[in-house]
Order: sequence, then structure tokens, then C-alpha cells
Amino acid sequence: MVYILNYKTAIVLFFFLFLKHISKNLYFFDKNNNGWSYADWLINYQDGGFKRRGLGGTFFIYLHDITNIPLYRIVYFTQFSIYLIFFIYFILLLYKKKLSPLYLTLIFTPLTFLFYYFDIYIIGRKEIIFITLYAVFIYYTSSNNYRGKKEVLVIGLLFLFSFFHEIIIFYIPYFIFSLYYFDVKNKLRKSLAYLLACVLPTAFFFFIGSKINNGKSLQILKKRGVVLSKGNIFDWDENLNTGHQIMSQISDYGLYGLSFIIVFAVFTYYICTKTLNSKKILLGFIFCCIITIPLFINAIDWGRWLHIHFMMLLLFLTSILPTQNLEKSEIILNKEFFISLLIVLLLSVFHVRHCQFGFLFNLINNQP
Repeated sequence: MVYILNYKTAIVLFFFLFLKHISKNLYFFDKNNNGWSYADWLINYQDGGFKRRGLGGTFFIYLHDITNIPLYRIVYFTQFSIYLIFFIYFILLLYKKKLSPLYLTLIFTPLTFLFYYFDIYIIGRKEIIFITLYAVFIYYTSSNNYRGKKEVLVIGLLFLFSFFHEIIIFYIPYFIFSLYYFDVKNKLRKSLAYLLACVLPTAFFFFIGSKINNGKSLQILKKRGVVLSKGNIFDWDENLNTGHQIMSQISDYGLYGLSFIIVFAVFTYYICTKTLNSKKILLGFIFCCIITIPLFINAIDWGRWLHIHFMMLLLFLTSILPTQNLEKSEIILNKEFFISLLIVLLLSVFHVRHCQFGFLFNLINNQP
């Protein structure tokens, strides 16, 4: 057996290059007022009062007005900081863990980290907020250090971030499943607290929220030096029949099922060969997927929803990796290494985009 690579170092290097990729595209989109993701962070209460997703933009505009810092810099700094926190906690999850080549296959799938490379328009979307929050949560939960102020902080942030993006309610089952998996004390009471942290804001949006754009959002932003490109969230027709749009492109959307099956098969193989409670984990993941069915019916970004599922599952699986005393974790040229390499090569054949394109061959010149 020959040790050929310290793959913990390789993962950290990959994360560093990945963060550089994220930072470069974030800055481009924000500085050029380009893209849906940038506009989504600028939804505000200044135009029409209380509404879903409006808390962040309200704060950013207020901060700009009192400091005169350009809005794109404020948004960029916020987005980059969240990504940085995510990577810090991902690396902390990996610290002192025993890694296997098969684990690497989970990172290099079209629906986890490579998703950001194949579809740069996903970079900066608000789901990074609660993916990061889950990374923080699962780090402390899995290390049996989740209590007191940490718990109150996470629940409070869930409530706060629900005012940034309401879809967090569809992925709260991952938090609840983790409480039960790690057998946290008072898990039923805590589960109700997590649910209420998301349900209450969502109820506010439904009953008293106004439209995202009440007719003056673009003018409000223009006065502050932001001229958005076309196709931003303020141009979106909130009355659009998304079900009809999905059905009219069913041949494209149907391919998301193929991508899901392939990536799920890779995760299932890892779970069944590397974890002790494979049945419990798989049933928990399937349950979490079922909860999001209404999201797939009412929103067209199917690639995003699948990406969030597999990122949450990846974080959970990382948290239950076995520990080891060795400072280094090496890749060994053995049967598992070559199986893992084959899986990565097979996964490199296709990619997925956040909307409409559910399966695209990499060897074909696909238009963005």
C-alpha cells in the first residue's frame, strides 16, 4: 500500500479555489447590477411596506443611506462573509475526521459543489444563508456541544433569516431529523421551536405581506445608483402559472428526475457502505424530500431545490464521519480508491442547471 496524497489538504485547497470562484462571480454580478441573485438581496420594505424577503434589502438600503457605501459593496460583503463562514464550518466538520476516497465522490457531484461551476447564476442565491446555518447547527449538534446560547442563537437566526427568504420552511425537517438522530434532549419541544421560527414569519407574509414590487422598487434603487439588468426579480410576474410553465417544458424538467436518481444512487452507495444507520438516514432524507414537493410544484428552480437537498445531506454525512487520531488522512491505492475514481469520472459526464435544464451532457456544447 502506497500513500500518495494527503486528501484533507486537497479538500482544503479545493475549497480555497472554490471560494475564489465564488468571490469572483459575486463581485462581477453585484458590481454590474446583473443577475437575479443580486436583485433578490435588494427587496425592501421602502416600496409598499412589509413583504417576503424584504428585511435584508431594507437594512442594506438604510446602511447605504447613512454611510454612502455603494449597495453592491454592502451586498457583496454580506454574501462573501456567509460563504466564508460556510467553508470555515465545513472544514471544522472535517477536522479530525477519518476520510475515505468514497467520501470525495459526494463532493464532486453535479448537485453539490460542482453545481456552482456548471451554473454560475446560482452563485449568491439566498439559500446559502440557511445552508450555512445548518452547517453551524450540525457542527455543534454532532459534537455534543449544542445547548444554551448556541441553541437560542440558531433558533433566533432561523426566525430572522425567514424574513430574508421564506423557503427555509421547506428545509427545516433537516434540523428536526438531526435533533432526533443525535438524540438531543427535549427534542420534541425543540422541534416545535424550530417549526415556529419558520412558520410564524411565513404566516405573516401570507396574511399581511404585500407584493415584492409595488411599482417603485426600481426607482428607489436607481436613486441609489443601482440600475438592474432585465430579467431580475422585480420584473417577475408573481401571478405567473408556474405549473403551466413546467408542463410546457416537461421534457426538460423531467430530466431532473434522471439527475436525482444518479446522484441519489451515489449517496446511497456511500451511506450503505460507510454508515451504521443507513436505513434511518435514507428514510430521513426521503422524508425531507417529500416535504418539499409543494416547492417543486409552485417554483420552477428545480435544480436549486435538489442542490439544497444534497448539500444538506452532505453536511449531515460529514458530521457523522468517524474520528481518527492521526493528523493526516491519506488516499491509498486500493479497490475503494479506483471505485471512487470511476464514480467521479461517470459523474463528470453530465451537469445540471438551476432552472429548466435537468440533465446536460458535458461533451456537448450546451448554450447557457
